[in-house]
Amino acid sequence: MMSCPKIILAMLTLLSFQAIIAEDTIYLKSDKQQVGTIVGADGANVSVEVAVGSGKGRIPIPIASIQKIEMVTPSEVLNLNRSDAANVILVLEPLVKKFKGLPADWIVDAMGTLADAYTATGKIADSNSIYAQIEQLFPGSKYLIKANVGKAKGALASGSYDEALKLLDPLIEEANKTAAPSAEEGRLYGEVFLVKGKILEKKNDLEGALESYLTTVTSFYQNVDIVSQAEELAKKLRNQNPQLVVR
Repeated sequence: MMSCPKIILAMLTLLSFQAIIAEDTIYLKSDKQQVGTIVGADGANVSVEVAVGSGKGRIPIPIASIQKIEMVTPSEVLNLNRSDAANVILVLEPLVKKFKGLPADWIVDAMGTLADAYTATGKIADSNSIYAQIEQLFPGSKYLIKANVGKAKGALASGSYDEALKLLDPLIEEANKTAAPSAEEGRLYGEVFLVKGKILEKKNDLEGALESYLTTVTSFYQNVDIVSQAEELAKKLRNQNPQLVVR
């Protein structure tokens, strides 16, 4: 049986380890790193809580100086029930307000999820505003794919199917150039083909829709949630149309 001092030591070690892995890491373009807890972003700077002497303090780090970020995704995002649009809005609005502009995948995904919830509740203008913010906050970045997909989803929701496809065309052209997509490319392009499938299904191009869903599943499969949606839609389409095949 472990003695009391050893138990205490083991607990302290575990707590210390948990504190370490819970911290965020900012990799700067200067090849330096800053470890701490990211507490917010304002579009120009990231606010980081760091140890200062025996206490803590906050420092701003210019977003322009950041190469990449490793950040613990907030539990609210991980545990979010995306099927309840009203709850999504309630949970994500304050998080997006606090962290928008942060160059991290989770916040851009959260912005997209919030925009989808706005669309689901008929708030198309609010949805478009979110994607406009992504374009403004992340110019020239990979996240512009997310913004254009979002606009296409808005056009789909309003019944403007040809406009939606037009928004996706350049993204699909780029995606088709990637014979072996990276994890990052797969995560973003998977949604492109998912949305294309939904549009084609609305236009009654069922073969094209099925092909698009399966492209997400087989080629751009890095986003688990997106792949799950594509698999479900492909299954439903096949069940409703047993003769349907992809040539």
